[in-house]
Amino acid sequence: MIETPTLPQGWISVELQDVATISTGRTPNPKNGNNYGGAIPFVTPGDLVGGVVDKTERGLTEEGLEAAVMLPAGSVCVSCIGNLGKVGLLGVDGASNQQINSIIPNHHLNNRFLLHWAKTITKWLEENSSATTIRIINKGRFSKAPLYLPPLNEQRRIADKIDALQAKSRRAREALETVKPLLEKFRQSVLAAAFRGDLTAEWRKQNPDVEPASKLLERIRAERRARWEEAELAKMQAKGVKPKNDKWKEKYEEPAPVDTEGLPELPEGWCWCRLAQLIYDGPTNGFSPKSSDDATGSLSLKLSATTSGHFIANESTIKRLCVTVDPESKFWLRSGDLLIQRANSIEYLGSAAIYTGDDNTFIFPDLMMRVRTATPNLAIWLQYWFNSHLGKRYVKGNATGTAGNMPKINGKTVQNALLPVPPFSELRIAVQSMSEIDTYSSQLSTTVSSSTKQTISLDQSILAKAFRGELVPQDPNDEPASVLLKRIKAEREATPGKKKRGRKAS
Repeated sequence: MIETPTLPQGWISVELQDVATISTGRTPNPKNGNNYGGAIPFVTPGDLVGGVVDKTERGLTEEGLEAAVMLPAGSVCVSCIGNLGKVGLLGVDGASNQQINSIIPNHHLNNRFLLHWAKTITKWLEENSSATTIRIINKGRFSKAPLYLPPLNEQRRIADKIDALQAKSRRAREALETVKPLLEKFRQSVLAAAFRGDLTAEWRKQNPDVEPASKLLERIRAERRARWEEAELAKMQAKGVKPKNDKWKEKYEEPAPVDTEGLPELPEGWCWCRLAQLIYDGPTNGFSPKSSDDATGSLSLKLSATTSGHFIANESTIKRLCVTVDPESKFWLRSGDLLIQRANSIEYLGSAAIYTGDDNTFIFPDLMMRVRTATPNLAIWLQYWFNSHLGKRYVKGNATGTAGNMPKINGKTVQNALLPVPPFSELRIAVQSMSEIDTYSSQLSTTVSSSTKQTISLDQSILAKAFRGELVPQDPNDEPASVLLKRIKAEREATPGKKKRGRKAS
């Protein structure tokens, strides 16, 4: 018996082996096909999720059970190799592999009480595991796990109370889990309304005489060409070449015009355009030199910095490179740059986010591409389009790659994307509305995540109170656990010696 501070009335402190029988599992020969394919549960750590285990993916036959260690229904299974502390309660007779130590039920202990107790000893298991590459708690060590044991009647009351309270928190989590999909559905419906013009329909009624989007495109086209000519002249000057005439300007390629036949009709003043008509630089693929934990070079974003559709810079989304990138490199990011994932799983391919960090602080990786727009509102419009169902459908339909390779999109695919553009003044209103709704949705999502964590913490608090004797009141009429312990010892002394091996757990 283990000495401990004062316990509630009727409780005692014991080692698990003082009151229970422990069994370690065994795996029948997997090469013997007659051992498997039956209906008898064969429990592995992956089957232990804190509740009742009635069936498993892999079942034993009667012949397989003969080569295993039988566990009666009601056994509490605890993973003791590798991922320590996963627990489950066998609802039917079965067996387990050698990664699991099981507590065999008896009439002196409430097995649901033991199941909940087993959820509280993960830290003890980790602290008492053997110092190997894989953490192990063998049967001998597991048998010494400390247990504060209440009277049997109180064990039942504690188990019932825990079950009732955790059922409430579980229902709360299930309700919270439905909120995020609804938020995403709402967010996508807002984006769809924005790109149809429905989001700003009332604004258009109140502002009928605005400059059409075609004028915005004309200004972008002129600026785009001017920037191209400026860059070409700089290249020639760097080579010491002076143009004799303007023929070099003929090399400039205007984005292909849009054939609107078959495209949905747009509100008055809107127009269809290719993405190439809205940008003046890019798409430009990033740069991915080697990195390491002790690197001292420049900082680069990871793909995860933009996967959510918003720019996130923290320890998990940035890395230090082994090289220092030239200060004049084209790979340095400027605030307002739009980053698009050009390679990722199909779910996240094309995810876009606007870089909001300081200029020339990060470069972007090869799995991203960057574009620069004429105005910040256009960058936001493009960001929301790529993250909408419209953009995702376009990206998915134009992705290259096979099941064995990461799906990709290239710069031409991005340039050729067709999307609606409102007049410049309406664009500003639409972007403002989308941003406000997006912020509100993100705040709600954060609240849901926080509330979910609170329910998990509540479950842990319930367990902590239960095993301090604070969850249910003590009944002075209950038979003390010390009497229970004496009876267990007496029964053990009267029981003949056990066989060391055999079909039944021992």
